[in-house]
Amino acid sequence: MLPRSCYLAGLFLLSLLSARTGVTGDVPTTAGIWRTHEVRFQYQGFESVYACDWLEAKMLLLLDTSGARRHPNLTPSCRVLDRPATGAGVNMRFQTLAPDVAAADSGPTNAASAVSATWRVVTLRLNRPLSLEANDCELVEQFRDQVLPLFTTRNVVDRTNCRLGYNSAHDINLSFEVLVPATP
Repeated sequence: MLPRSCYLAGLFLLSLLSARTGVTGDVPTTAGIWRTHEVRFQYQGFESVYACDWLEAKMLLLLDTSGARRHPNLTPSCRVLDRPATGAGVNMRFQTLAPDVAAADSGPTNAASAVSATWRVVTLRLNRPLSLEANDCELVEQFRDQVLPLFTTRNVVDRTNCRLGYNSAHDINLSFEVLVPATP
């Protein structure tokens, strides 16, 4: 059995951690509504090439990390299916949360379609999420330019700096807040 002082110290550290990470139970929420997007993403990179399944996996990772609704529909579109090649693409159908202005204006009349939403900080860096690699820099840039505008974001800080011929661990550096469901 732990001494009472260890127990109290643990509770104190836990309370500091929850206060620092914002897990206090008082997270502000807003009304959100799911919006469907259909995108043909065609990867055009100089440094990296992807096989169809690799590109599909990376796009699924970026969509999920960025707050897209679970189980997006992705269909790879490649000239060469079984190995990396230029011209890899993915047809995507996914949903993102947008503020539900009608629910906020009209009160409970739109309650059935509205989702309780909150803001979540997302950071894209080397190994954040885990399988993001330095060679994915151009992919992150193209995701940022072509797909991220479909999400409801704020406080975007982009320090991504892809350089031809040299991939560094510090090249990918993109963070933003995104509107996500309050309860997963």
